Amino acid sequence: MTLNGTYIMELDNTWKRRDNKYNMEPVIYCAKCLSLDIRDIEGKDYCEKCGSTETKTTDIFTWMKLYRERYGRDFTFSEEDMEINN
Repeated sequence: MTLNGTYIMELDNTWKRRDNKYNMEPVIYCAKCLSLDIRDIEGKDYCEKCGSTETKTTDIFTWMKLYRERYGRDFTFSEEDMEINN
């Protein structure tokens, strides 16, 4: 998949709209590193990135704010993430 500036801008604009129903779905994230890569291992949440089992739940906008505060930038997918998911 090739990403160009137009596609990214459209994706960003769609992602930020609060009226999208999927944006109101709760997200489970790692309380330690804020990763969204949470797995269920034998009925227990597990962070694939750091190995923590402590998770929290919030809406995506609150999580994005927490991520920005912690890492000093907005969350973005890497090219590797995009290849894995497509």
